[in-house]
Amino acid sequence: ENEFLKKMKSSSIPKREALQDKEDKELAEQQRDEALRDAQRLRRELDDIQRQYSDAIYDKDVRDDEKRREARDRNRIEKECEKLREELQEERKHAQKISSSSVPLNQYEKLQDELDSVRRDNRNIARERDNALQEKNSL
Repeated sequence: ENEFLKKMKSSSIPKREALQDKEDKELAEQQRDEALRDAQRLRRELDDIQRQYSDAIYDKDVRDDEKRREARDRNRIEKECEKLREELQEERKHAQKISSSSVPLNQYEKLQDELDSVRRDNRNIARERDNALQEKNSL
């Protein structure tokens, strides 16, 4: 009888160990699967963050380019306006010379009309400049 119990005990130990090994393997596989799912999720999150970062960098570059373009345009328009102011000043000087000299009245009126035309053109150019700047700023 004692031997029989010894045999029973000795044969159940390997079965218990085999069962424990099987459970350990299943647990290890579950943990591995969870770790793989976590790694995939983290990879997707990292990809999303990298995409958002790239988009933000691109948007910043676009805004910087727009600012540079606007500054360049503003400088160009200001130079054109300055040139027109100088031309207007010259026209005024010329008109004053003409008005102070003995010029026939109809010629003086012609020159005054030309001066008024130049002034209108300057106002129109300034208005176009302002509209262009507003349009660029609204973009």
